[in-house]
Amino acid sequence: MKFFVLFSFCLNLAFAGPESIIPDRISIPFIEIFSKRTKELADGKILVSVSDYKKDGSITKGKSTLAVSKNQYNHMFAMSQAVFQMIPNENDLTSESIHKGTAFHIGNNLVLTNHHVLSPDRTVTNDCNGFELLDNESSSKFKCKRVVFCNNPHDVCLIEMEIAKICKNFLCNKFEMKALADGPKLFINPNTLKSSDNEEKLSCIGNTMGLGIHYSEGSGYRYNKTTIQFYAPLRTGNSGGPLLNEKGEVVGVVKQETKIKVGNDAFNVALGIPTLLEIIEDEVRDEKTLQKINQSILKKEDLP
Repeated sequence: MKFFVLFSFCLNLAFAGPESIIPDRISIPFIEIFSKRTKELADGKILVSVSDYKKDGSITKGKSTLAVSKNQYNHMFAMSQAVFQMIPNENDLTSESIHKGTAFHIGNNLVLTNHHVLSPDRTVTNDCNGFELLDNESSSKFKCKRVVFCNNPHDVCLIEMEIAKICKNFLCNKFEMKALADGPKLFINPNTLKSSDNEEKLSCIGNTMGLGIHYSEGSGYRYNKTTIQFYAPLRTGNSGGPLLNEKGEVVGVVKQETKIKVGNDAFNVALGIPTLLEIIEDEVRDEKTLQKINQSILKKEDLP
């Protein structure tokens, strides 16, 4: 049954610092996906809010705008609906971890994130510790039900979330139940990337600087079995979010940036799929959980 797990997932690691920008590689800047300023233009294009950044690492939410095609916007929006802001326990919100992280849904109320998003000092490995997930389009919060596993060396956790009780009035005597499982999920592409590609675009979706879910995209990558070096820009808070190919399939888990922060020699790093699959096969023993994970994995017949 472990064969089912030989197809994996990806995350966006949080130790990515405040400057990880390669200007010549950026194909789409930091787009604020759930901004109320988003609107359709007369020519059918979509005007989206862009969060601007400076070389000092600061970022201004929704300062600029960009017109994109409706198809392009719909593609970005559809993927982003499965990505959420993750809220650590208040006791863990130290000066070094002021930005909330990211997690993404792979189906059946299961989300992937980084170990340091669950526990900034990585001391918590098997309990929820007050962890919550914030819905993008409402004030709904999903609480952590259980930690399926955390792998500290590779900074990754698989977490099952509770079904949320949504109050419909002040007294909360009228409510509805809402589950992640009823909403969008991201699919995992088990195929390995080529050793390198200067043109293929990879994208990040994450809670950039704790300012909400942002989408960004960069051209090119370098890959070996263990790591993916990629050029989609990210910021602190993106940790735990997915690295995606042009079809919107998860291809890697983002985890860090190089010491060179800005310029053509800078790049970001994601954990390679084969290593992630080995982690799942080694860590997940429950057959029902393996089956749930498998439902988000693209099979050979689904791939081109």
